[in-house]
Amino acid sequence: MISEKIRSTADLILTMAIQDYSAKMSLSKAEVRNQIIESGAYDALYDPETGLWTQGPDYFTDYFLKMKECKH
Repeated sequence: MISEKIRSTADLILTMAIQDYSAKMSLSKAEVRNQIIESGAYDALYDPETGLWTQGPDYFTDYFLKMKECKH
């Protein structure tokens, strides 16, 4: 079970990453959110074992992009 601290931190990282990446790529926030969810990065962010929730939004965005590349 994920703790409230981890969930809150992951939520904040996700929100910031979506905002930053959507602005950088001129994509809608909904489109970026869907891309993150489909890449598997979303699940990894909320998994306490990965430690992604301890990193910032830039680190998470890099992780997402690597996951996205692996799918192609």
